[in-house]
Amino acid sequence: MSCDIDDSLYSRQRCVLGENAMKRMCKSKVFLHGLGGVGIEIDSKSASVNSVTFFSVYLLQTFRAEASLDRLTALNPYVRITLETGDVTDIRCPLSEPANKNILKPLVDEGSSTKVDFIYTDIYGTFGNLFCDFGSDFTVLTQDDEPCREFFIGKIEKINDEELLITVLGDRRHHLENNDVIRFTELKNLPVLNEREFPIRVKSPSELIIKTSIKDIQFPYSDGGIVLQVKKPQVYTFETMLEQLKSPKLMCVDFSEPEPIKIDESLVKRLAFASQGQLAPLSAVFGGIAAQEAMKAITFTFTPINQWLYIHCASIVPLEVNTQSNEFQNTSIFVQGCTKYICSSQISLVICVYCDTDRLTMPK
Repeated sequence: MSCDIDDSLYSRQRCVLGENAMKRMCKSKVFLHGLGGVGIEIDSKSASVNSVTFFSVYLLQTFRAEASLDRLTALNPYVRITLETGDVTDIRCPLSEPANKNILKPLVDEGSSTKVDFIYTDIYGTFGNLFCDFGSDFTVLTQDDEPCREFFIGKIEKINDEELLITVLGDRRHHLENNDVIRFTELKNLPVLNEREFPIRVKSPSELIIKTSIKDIQFPYSDGGIVLQVKKPQVYTFETMLEQLKSPKLMCVDFSEPEPIKIDESLVKRLAFASQGQLAPLSAVFGGIAAQEAMKAITFTFTPINQWLYIHCASIVPLEVNTQSNEFQNTSIFVQGCTKYICSSQISLVICVYCDTDRLTMPK
């Protein structure tokens, strides 16, 4: 299959991802289950893929995917949009929003057995989560688009027969992480280390440790030398959703809020109060993130989420609502006519507590 990439549209994306990644995207197929708020956001942000296939639940005498097909097709003429009701085993990257777990289970099982990359996202009011499963042997060719780090060497010390301590010159930091790979250049009195690559272990922001089996290193170190970071493909192992649900592995990113010892009742109330709704800004956030993770799965570019992501904005939901405030009590609405649309509006107004039936005036 040939790929003709429109540089007038994708020139910046091609510069970031590279030629090979763009070719993989234009040959890829994405299966999208569910077309709620998150599903629509995912589709609107799925750029450059070859095709997107929809499946959704039956609602209001038609499938939501079928009802949305024409408008979604108009979003990007370069992406072929189809509605699928049968076999989906050849899909490269399925994405799913809130759905019946009985529907998801065979999809997850199929994904784990056929090397299909699986992404699931869900929103309950002001709470949302996302899950990624890219298989047990997923290789990331390019972890990020940051330039390779480099720094001048301050000193090299021998810790033992196998380990060397590298210190950055001056008060600078190396900005490296454990298992990063470095290469030495321009070492004067230790030329045996030049152009060799070593994985590192970080000791401090300005110190790192390498292991070497080279025996003829002549110490002491005098001066000179540069350390260059070498970016290598990284292999990641993902567990299936069923395995993670039994034993989830979560990373805490907000250390200002330690893991609670007991259940926070107020947080559970906020979740329950708005669990049936989908907040539009949160849908946009998770839709964009899910589409981005799909791009990572297809192109093998940039580090994927491993494996859960949780975001909430529970503080915007009040635990107590005063329906007797002046804002509601002083509201009056005049309704002219009594068609089925007006009746529906009246019911909506009463339910929303903007006014009660005593303050709705409907002339005969």
